[in-house]
Amino acid sequence: MITIQEQLLISYSTSSSAFLKKEGPGSLVEKSVAALPSDLRLTAFACAVDIATSDGVLEEEEKDMINQLADLLTVPEKNRNFYY
Repeated sequence: MITIQEQLLISYSTSSSAFLKKEGPGSLVEKSVAALPSDLRLTAFACAVDIATSDGVLEEEEKDMINQLADLLTVPEKNRNFYY
């Protein structure tokens, strides 16, 4: 039997996937940032940096994406450059 949590996850995954295909990744990120409580934005940024640096290399494209995300999340300047 499928739980309510599993049903919600399936529904969310399906709608996110459809949105991503229709609107593109930038729009999905913007909508996600808008829905994220301000007190979790620095945590979300730190998680994104952890993922981007998990292979031990931070490519220029990844740096650009991290900087764009920092702008969208309004991450303070003092918290942006610790990953370089």
